[in-house]
Amino acid sequence: MNVFLGLFIPEENAPPIWELPNDYYLHHPQAVGIAPTVYRFPQTRWWDEEVMQCLPQAYDAVEKRCLQVILPLSEHWECVDVYAAYHRPDELTTLDETYPFKITHSVK
Repeated sequence: MNVFLGLFIPEENAPPIWELPNDYYLHHPQAVGIAPTVYRFPQTRWWDEEVMQCLPQAYDAVEKRCLQVILPLSEHWECVDVYAAYHRPDELTTLDETYPFKITHSVK
């Protein structure tokens, strides 16, 4: 039974989900004569309308509310760049200096 899509909403007088024989009535409440009490969006429409209006740009970039500009403390001030700190793209590394190359192979 698909509990995670929000199709099952527990109620006081309704049986627990583990006592239901299948999830047919969760997907088709009209079959048992129960009108859906909550309007649900289609399960295939998982995006918001605001996101669609700002495409092809990112929603966060269009709706950015921050107007503050952060200036560096000095001209030699470096920002922390985790990618560059770990991968060090500005350095030349030969293959024989890397750790995986030094691992001995058991099959020769």
